[in-house]
Amino acid sequence: MEEEMEETFTSIKTCMEEKTYKKLQQTSEQQALEKHQILSFGRYV
Repeated sequence: MEEEMEETFTSIKTCMEEKTYKKLQQTSEQQALEKHQILSFGRYV
């Protein structure tokens, strides 16, 4: 029983970390995209 709980906890933790990592990745990609848009917008003006 103890071992099962430990395994479940570990997999939940891993899942949470992956979600956090994906969220961070998306955020930095979005920021890069926004920066790029701002830069290209600056060229047009």
